[in-house]
Amino acid sequence: MKKATEDKELIIDIINQIQLALKISGVYPEDHPIVAEIINSSYKALANYLKDESTLTISLSGGKILADDIPIESKNNLPTNFAADLNQRAIESITFYRGVSLRDYITFIKAMIQNPRSVSQNEDISASLKKRGVSTIKLNEFKYAKVSKDFREDDRTHPIINAFDLHDPDAALQTDTGLSKTRKHDNDAHVDDHN
Repeated sequence: MKKATEDKELIIDIINQIQLALKISGVYPEDHPIVAEIINSSYKALANYLKDESTLTISLSGGKILADDIPIESKNNLPTNFAADLNQRAIESITFYRGVSLRDYITFIKAMIQNPRSVSQNEDISASLKKRGVSTIKLNEFKYAKVSKDFREDDRTHPIINAFDLHDPDAALQTDTGLSKTRKHDNDAHVDDHN
């Protein structure tokens, strides 16, 4: 439990630092010393986290920030502001991969601070990152959908997926019903072991 709490605090710090880097970069000229300091600091926090983890996915669900599926709440407003910034840019998730370079991170920050209206008219941020050769930061790979309260496991009229990788067609075909059957099968096998 202590490790999970430490990880959550570290993730909150990373989100706060990314949001701060975005805000500072959007206010000060690119060559201002505070910009380089904040970007380097936020990059180091992210890179250090990714030494132990292969990815960090920051996503939106109902206007709230999730980090690797864990809801993120903080006493300050930075995560809330970050959620609003992502929502304004139609970004539902950002996945940072181990090995992200400072160059890729700076490219990401620069793409994010563009006026959201000009981005949507010309090219979206994801396309901008791809065009600049950034492969360690990907946008909108994961999306969350709310499962209706009246969903019944035996109702097969509409497949429901809580979260999935948009680039994995096999994952998009799995429904909660199919996953539940898998878990039930595993539990049945476990029960048989005790007989």
